[in-house]
Amino acid sequence: VVAGRALIARGADPVRIMTRVGDNPTRSALVVSLFGDDLIDSNVAKALLEADLRISPAAQAIVEASIPAPDVLADAISDDTLAEVAGGIAAVSLEQERPGSVAAWLKELDDRPNRSTLQKDRILFEVLAIASRLELVESLAVITGTCEKRPSDDALRASAILSQMEQDPERGLPAWSRLAEATPSAQLIPTALLLVIAEVPAPSAIGDRLSSDNPLPAAVRTMVLARPEDRLDAAREVVSLGHLPTIRWILNRDVESIPVELASEILARAVAAPSSTMTNAGIVAATRLATADPEALSERIKAAVDAKDTFQASMLLEGLIRSRTPAAAAVATEFIQSPQRNLRSLALLAVANGGELEGTSVRRLGRAAAGGGGLPEALRPLAAWHYLRLQDRLDESIPAVLDF
Repeated sequence: VVAGRALIARGADPVRIMTRVGDNPTRSALVVSLFGDDLIDSNVAKALLEADLRISPAAQAIVEASIPAPDVLADAISDDTLAEVAGGIAAVSLEQERPGSVAAWLKELDDRPNRSTLQKDRILFEVLAIASRLELVESLAVITGTCEKRPSDDALRASAILSQMEQDPERGLPAWSRLAEATPSAQLIPTALLLVIAEVPAPSAIGDRLSSDNPLPAAVRTMVLARPEDRLDAAREVVSLGHLPTIRWILNRDVESIPVELASEILARAVAAPSSTMTNAGIVAATRLATADPEALSERIKAAVDAKDTFQASMLLEGLIRSRTPAAAAVATEFIQSPQRNLRSLALLAVANGGELEGTSVRRLGRAAAGGGGLPEALRPLAAWHYLRLQDRLDESIPAVLDF
């Protein structure tokens, strides 16, 4: 899936890649991944349908919803053999043209005796994500309205309101206000953060309910009450206190929009408090620093290597890889002879991703792609792609990339 997505993102034919992927679950996962990365437009969707690939009902419905094809979607709703997610995707796609489609599907889902409440919620979460991605505001209104019967701390209700505020703020903000009124003040921070994520102004009345002498709630209050365009600046103190929901909000933004000072704060936090979440945060922060000032990042990498801090050096080099610029490649060149094998491989990939490699460096990249250089598994398909590109073998070697 990782290899296929990377190749399609770089211009490979989606149908050709799909036919090379071995089984139904992998093809279906690739469809979902491409949809999430906004790589399935109506032309790609039509080509995938014409290819008549064997994919799951839900993946099929995603492809059909990307055209859309009302008659086909209507058939999907009425077909009891299709998975509930597929029927839900069809329903949300039809709601604008055929009002009542979502309500009917929700009732049918609620009446399913063979599904637990948790299973039904998972199905609705998936369908909600598709409706939000496709900006289907009428469907979001129906789902949000249905979720208002749920408790104030219900995750599905919060997700539905967030999607509606992002896509339809005129109806979403009143729904948020009703949620806030039902939420005890001591539990209000997660609800208030929905305003931050949706980038809508906070109602002034919420300020009194968020008042606190505790440093973290006080910092969050300042951020929530700031104008949407000023919230990133206000987030620096919240980040310094290690508030993970705020850090996740920042990292979900376009990397170029993250202020350099805030990226530095996140990186410092990632180094000071290592975890899987903060490692990913550190890589994103390093990517921002690599695009803003690759020379300064070079000094950080040197200091980490000298201190034998392989963890930090790896994060910083992955930032160079993601930045994909000639300047980042020039910085990475300094580290392709690093004494640590994994750092050498990361540096080679950073050079290839932003510039060019020659001679023995190409062969070393190939060994790293094959698993001999300590590269993280998720980066090996990209290394394989560059290895084949640098040998002018890419067009005839797509199966080789998928096999790495």
